[in-house]
Amino acid sequence: MTATQGFIPPFMFYISRHEWDISLLTLLYSEDIDVVKFVAGITKGAECKISFEYNNTNIKKWDGTEIEGFIEKLKEKSTYNIESFRATIKVYL
Repeated sequence: MTATQGFIPPFMFYISRHEWDISLLTLLYSEDIDVVKFVAGITKGAECKISFEYNNTNIKKWDGTEIEGFIEKLKEKSTYNIESFRATIKVYL
């Protein structure tokens, strides 16, 4: 995703509670100007801390794939802020 003008948010958008985590991560990663403003509005300048819990049994399913490398990269830090999270993700896109 790149910084663009013209994000038109829907009037209402339903996200299942089972998908909130990934939805929030997607918003935090976005560089769209309007999404960045939205995130800044809901964080109100607070330093966001992003951390992950890993289920190592499930990770074994991805042995030898790019997903495994991505997860290993995420494991290098215990906590991210929005900027360091974006920088880490960009390596894999």
